[in-house]
Amino acid sequence: MKTGNALGFDIYDTLEECEAAILRGEMAVAHIPRPTSVSVTTVTPPPLVIPQAIGPHAPGAKLDTGKPEAALLLDFSRAMLAVAEVSTFGANKYTRGGWQTVPDADHRYRSALLRHLLKGRTIDKDEESGLLHDAHMAWNAMALLELRLRNL
Repeated sequence: MKTGNALGFDIYDTLEECEAAILRGEMAVAHIPRPTSVSVTTVTPPPLVIPQAIGPHAPGAKLDTGKPEAALLLDFSRAMLAVAEVSTFGANKYTRGGWQTVPDADHRYRSALLRHLLKGRTIDKDEESGLLHDAHMAWNAMALLELRLRNL
């Protein structure tokens, strides 16, 4: 795990993470804390191996520079789970995947999003589903975005 940055170097918790960062072409160092107690045995970390030549086909190469960091979506795990609950409610009420073939979908999903926005100003949860109006709004926004991206 990257724990900070000093003098242009990213600081990692382990040598393995540091080596991986170096293979990606990053300036990296590993921070290995000193033991808090003195013991008879001392563990010395292995020396950091820096490859002589780094290229796209070097062992451990990962050409993901400039690509979206999809793992950042995990910062929204509660929100995504709430939207998944709305998806599940809709799939059980109608049909799984049926949202993709709704006639006049753009207008109808925008209208539904606005209904949940307005209702959510006075009532937290949708009366029918028992789920948050905000989660219904997010679901409608994602449906609109997905349909738009499919038509680009």
